[in-house]
Parts: sequence; structure tokens; C-alpha cells
Amino acid sequence: MDKLILAPRQMHKDLLLKFRKDDIFANPKILTKEELFYKYYGEIGETGCLLLLAKKSNNFDNLMNLIPYIPRSTANCKTIKNTYLFDLKEELEKEGLLLNDEFFDQLTSEKEIEVYGYSELDHEITSFLKENSFKYSFVPFSKGNNELCIKKFPLIEDEIFFLLNEIAKLIEEGVSSKDIYIYTSNDSAKFYLRKYQDSFGLKVNFPNDIPVSSQESVTNFLNICYETKNIDAGMQYLRSPSVRISEEVYELIFRLSEVSKFLPAVKRYDFIASNLKRTHLENERFENGISLISEPIFTENKHIFIPCFAQNIYPKSFKDVEYISDVDKIELGVLTSLEKCRVEDAICRDFLLSNNNFYLSRSSASFSESILKPSKIVSLLN
Repeated sequence: MDKLILAPRQMHKDLLLKFRKDDIFANPKILTKEELFYKYYGEIGETGCLLLLAKKSNNFDNLMNLIPYIPRSTANCKTIKNTYLFDLKEELEKEGLLLNDEFFDQLTSEKEIEVYGYSELDHEITSFLKENSFKYSFVPFSKGNNELCIKKFPLIEDEIFFLLNEIAKLIEEGVSSKDIYIYTSNDSAKFYLRKYQDSFGLKVNFPNDIPVSSQESVTNFLNICYETKNIDAGMQYLRSPSVRISEEVYELIFRLSEVSKFLPAVKRYDFIASNLKRTHLENERFENGISLISEPIFTENKHIFIPCFAQNIYPKSFKDVEYISDVDKIELGVLTSLEKCRVEDAICRDFLLSNNNFYLSRSSASFSESILKPSKIVSLLN
């Protein structure tokens, strides 16, 4: 298969299965757009992040917000922030820590690029492909003839209870659990899914969304490190026979403590704590579990439940509140907040018109918001 596939991570598994239906030996190269850009512009690894934290930044979280933009900066940048990004880029290049893929040309040479799950409104992709003279095509979602409607509930708890009941009915009718998806990234919805799934004899395969730092032993470790200003004191606590911690988590903390040794004490703690918040625990996976997704998928004839069909939740809303402002993003050729909203809206609309069975619902209130307005996409439903 002489093609390169560009698709969001959520779609990779289903796309691979789709290609292997046609060719059992198919093993196409599938990348996200971020991975493609990293291969072209360069990627900043852990050593590069440590260097910038040591020399240029006081806060690791702030630094990580800049990392995706640094490789995109150029000497022609004019805004103050983008000029700063280019200074960081030069620092990395001087040390050989901006990692370029030397096989990029080989990866893309004479290959047609098929794009799934992204919108042609995404000028980051289209401009990149045009400027590099790639042959490419956007593959649309399948077209269905859906009669969409929204069920409304007073509380999100009632909504999720109903959703699980409907899934249980489908399975009783012979629908495979592998053909059922729940599409949401709402924390309240996930809370009630966890709470009630067992009541219906169901198991949901949740994404890995629980940070390592939430474990009691890890929280205690971080508290000791912060109070004593001594990472070694925290490591000594973890080695105590009475502390319950998995070997995997201990090895992660040990590695972070080792690679951060040349940093000042305050930055060392910041680096370790931030990484433990960003690293997630593996959730248990069930063979017959219901898949929970947070992005559209490239499938047909599946049963897809979308709770929390409310404004700013579906589709996701983006605001210009990042350190890299929309003005800076325009200069870098990156999608602004408004453009992200338009792209997300277009993808969600196309997905709802695909050849799948959709079950939409919303409630009037949740933990985070006392009143939830219906999604703007209700215009699709007349």
C-alpha cells in the first residue's frame, strides 16, 4: 500500500481494520497531523525540555505549553512571544536537541497522502501539503440517512442512567458490545458511567485519564519532597516496606529523579511533579467492554451514544486564553481559537451525517454548570 495515512489517534485502530479487510497483510503508515509536523519541523525530547527548564524557564507546565510551537518559529517572526520561541529553538539547535527525522523524505516520497477525520478547513494541514507539493485527498465520512433527535433530562445522572439502560437493551437484542461507542469527554458523564455501569452488567473501557499523581503514595511522596526541599527524602519514603506502590510507578519516579539531578531543587521538584500529573495510569481493559471515545471515529453501522449534547461541550469550544495568543498563532501558521471552533464544528456535523446510528441526549444541569444550553448543531435536527 503506497500511501501515507493522516488521521487523529482515535481513528487509527478502526482504519487499520478497514484496510486489512481489503488486504490481510496491509500495514499502512498512519500518523496524526502532530506526528507529521514533528517529523518535518523537529521534535523536542525530554533532554531538550530539561535544558530549557534549566536555562530559560521557571515553570515546567508553562514550558510544556510552548513546546509544540517552538519548532514552528522562524527568524522572520515579529511578535515578542514568537521571537522568544525562536531564541529557544536556536538554543536547542546549538545543542543538537531539536530532533529532526532524517527519513522524512523517504517516508513521504512518491506517496499519496490520504486524510481521514480532519477537515479541509484546517489550513495547518492543507497549507503544509500544498507547500510541499504532496499528492493528497481528504476522505469524507460515509453518508447516512439519519433521523436525529435529542432526549432531554433534568439531570446528567438521569441522562447517563438512561444511556446505560439503552445500551443494555441493544446487547440483549444481540448487538455486539464492539459495535457500541460512547462519545464524550465530559467529566460528569464519566463519573456517572463509572458509578452505574455495574448496575447494568456493563463494562466501559475508559481512556487513561487518571494521573499517576492521584495515588496516595505518590501524593505523599510529592508532599515530602515539597516540604523538605529534598527529593532523596521522598525516594526514601517510597522505599519503605509499608508503602504500597507498583513497580511500574516506582520506576517512573526513580527515572524522573535521576534525569533531573542537575536541576536546582525547586525546578527538580517542579519537573517531577508536572510529569507525574501528565502521566496517566493504565485503566483495566475489558474484552467485551463498551468503548468510550472523545473524537469522531471512521466507522459505519455502529451504535454511537453522545451524551452532554450541549453548547461548548459538543462540539468542543476553544478560547484565546493560552500563553501563545491568536495573534502569535497567525504568524506561526497555527489554527487560532476561532478557527479551531470552526474546524471542530465542521467535523462534528459531518460525523453526525455519517452512516451510523446516533443516540443524542442532554440534561439541563451538571456539576460544572448549573444550566446547559443545547448544542448549536441542533440546527441539523431542524
